[in-house]
Amino acid sequence: MGGLKYLFTYIYTIPSAYVIITMTLIIEGIITNSFIYLF
Repeated sequence: MGGLKYLFTYIYTIPSAYVIITMTLIIEGIITNSFIYLF
C-alpha cells in the first residue's frame, strides 16, 4: 500500500513520467497487436 502511494505521488508530481508510461503502454499494445496480426 505504501509503495503504491509513493508510486502515485511520484507520477502525480512528475506529469512527464505519466506521459512516458502512457506512451510506453500504448506502444507495447501496438506491438502486441502487430504480432497477433502477423501470426
